[in-house]
Amino acid sequence: MYRVSDRLVDHRDEIERRLAQKELGLFHLGEKIILYDLTNAYLTGRAHESTQARHGRSKEKRSDCPLITLALVMDEDGFPKASRLLPGNVSEPGTLREFLETLRPRWEVQLPLRQEPPTVVIDAGIGTEENLALVRSEGFHYISVSRKRPREIPQEGLTVIRKGPDSTIQAKRLDREGEVLLYCESSARVRKEEAMKARFQKHFEEGLGSIAGSLTKKGGAKSYERVLERLGRLREKYPTISQFYRVEVEQELGVVKKISWSIDKEEELKVRFSGSYYLRSDRTDLDEKEIWSLYMMLTQVEDAFRSLKSELGLRPFYHRIDRRLEGHLFISVLAYHLLASIQRELRKKGIAHRWSTIREQMATQRRSTASITNDKGERIHIRHTSDPEPFHYEIHRALGLPPKPLRKKRLTV
Repeated sequence: MYRVSDRLVDHRDEIERRLAQKELGLFHLGEKIILYDLTNAYLTGRAHESTQARHGRSKEKRSDCPLITLALVMDEDGFPKASRLLPGNVSEPGTLREFLETLRPRWEVQLPLRQEPPTVVIDAGIGTEENLALVRSEGFHYISVSRKRPREIPQEGLTVIRKGPDSTIQAKRLDREGEVLLYCESSARVRKEEAMKARFQKHFEEGLGSIAGSLTKKGGAKSYERVLERLGRLREKYPTISQFYRVEVEQELGVVKKISWSIDKEEELKVRFSGSYYLRSDRTDLDEKEIWSLYMMLTQVEDAFRSLKSELGLRPFYHRIDRRLEGHLFISVLAYHLLASIQRELRKKGIAHRWSTIREQMATQRRSTASITNDKGERIHIRHTSDPEPFHYEIHRALGLPPKPLRKKRLTV
């Protein structure tokens, strides 16, 4: 297993290139959209012989463990195009150049057949000014979350681009020179961020109250330096909300007499938790709904990461050296190629269940063995597949498979 994974990694670029070509012809993929994102995964053990395992900010709240980062490029149909193992503490903005330089030759060959070059869709962590300029210089278009927000929130002229039972999305297009800035407002996000703001404020102000309360307690921290230290730690614990507060410390001869606080940036606080965000793109030919819909394709990458980490065996990691970590990761990515092709066929038949749901439901059809002894003393084993249920029929028909994949088998011992 290890030797095979080493050889796979040695030929990773060639394997991914050929897979992309085969899938392009086999499934008639569009490849007009490039989705790029990163995730990290924590390791089991110290991985002390790895140069890639690093401590950093874990997206799974496991910063106590060494991490590795997976960078993944996908097309709009959900098929992986390229993957890389990166250090666990890698800076997201600096990872894009290598992928664009690797992918550009592939699309240049196909560009004469296309009306437009592909559009790169990235999140705010990667969408720096330098990266957007890089995307343009490499001949691609872009759609990204804007890192900068205008001071004023549009109040009029919003267009409803999606309306559902739980959420309504409204948007307003703001044209700039050679670029579109799209203001987006989500009612579900408003509710979520209001709850977040209330929770953060509650915890931060409780912390401030605890520090202030210690001034009147016997043995409580009263020295100016000690109080500032506690305030610093509290701000570090709640950085999202603490930036909007002004905290005043009154002291006399190095002893704190009073602590008071107030919200210093009311308007900025309102904007931060308004449930809104801005998208930016150089695709001036697209309307509000098209830009928003293309950006939301990034959820396909998030679904891919979720599947890799759960059903496809990306975790746990028990390896100590980089080539084994990379081999483990690459095998999981290869498995996702198979999963992407299965899900594509299911979507064509109108089946959009999550892979975890399909696995759970399909597991109820089983292969079982009944054993009996005849009058000659022979032991007879009969192995058969259970009858399919409606869900099994639906999946088998969609994939062109027989409802009972294996025939009955009889063995006499």
